Amino acid sequence: MRTLVLILSLMAAGCQAGPSVLVQHTGEPVAVMSAWGLYQACLSTSDLESARGLAGQLHRVTVHKVEPPAWMASLSAHVATQPLRVTVDPQALGAACALRVAKLATEAHLLPEAEARYRAVIEQYRDLEYAHYTGQARQALSDLKDQVPALVALFPLFPR
Repeated sequence: MRTLVLILSLMAAGCQAGPSVLVQHTGEPVAVMSAWGLYQACLSTSDLESARGLAGQLHRVTVHKVEPPAWMASLSAHVATQPLRVTVDPQALGAACALRVAKLATEAHLLPEAEARYRAVIEQYRDLEYAHYTGQARQALSDLKDQVPALVALFPLFPR
C-alpha cells in the first residue's frame, strides 16, 4: 500500500516537474528576472545605442519547454503536455523594447531607422496577443509620415 501511495505521489509530482525556462538562442538559460531587468533598462535608457543592444538581447530570449523525464516519456499516452507557465512573456518585453528603440530613433531624427523598426514590430509580432504593440507601431508610423521633412531644392532663377 505504501509503495502504491509513493508511486502515485511521484507520478503526480512528476506531472508538474516540467517547468518552462527562458533561454537565449545561444542555448544558455536566462532567469526571468534577468529578462525583466533587460526590459526595465531598455525602457529607462535614453541612449539609443544601449537600447539597441538591450532590444537585441531581448529579441534572442525565447520560451523553451523542458522535456519530461525519460521515465515519464514511456507513459506518453497518459502524460499530458503542460501549459507554459512563465511570469513574463519575453516576446511582449521584446516588442515593447523595440518600440522604445524606434521612439529613441525618432527623437534622434533617424527617421529611416525608426520606420524600419516600427515595420519590424508589425512584421514580427503578428499574433493577436501582440495587437497592442502592432497598433502602437502602426500609429507611430502614421505619425512618422507627418514628421518627414520635405526637401526643397533652391535653384537660381538665372544661370550665372
